[in-house]
Amino acid sequence: MKIRIIKSSGPLYWYAKEIGKEFDVISYDSIRNEYRTYHGIVAADDVALMLPDLKALNDDQLDAYIHEINSELKKRRYNRVAKRKE
Repeated sequence: MKIRIIKSSGPLYWYAKEIGKEFDVISYDSIRNEYRTYHGIVAADDVALMLPDLKALNDDQLDAYIHEINSELKKRRYNRVAKRKE
């Protein structure tokens, strides 16, 4: 799986000058909500997932991808419910 850096939450993060670049993901930490790459750790809020070939992913990479999809679904469901209550 690959991620693309879309922003940097901190000016001193290693990827602050890497916006727009793609990196391979080694693993995902759901507790800290961050991705581990060969270059360092990246906050999940600072990236966009690149669509992978699911057959080419190892189990850890597939788990990270599934987690990201579930997180996005939860956000969208919450937003729909919140809009209905307004």
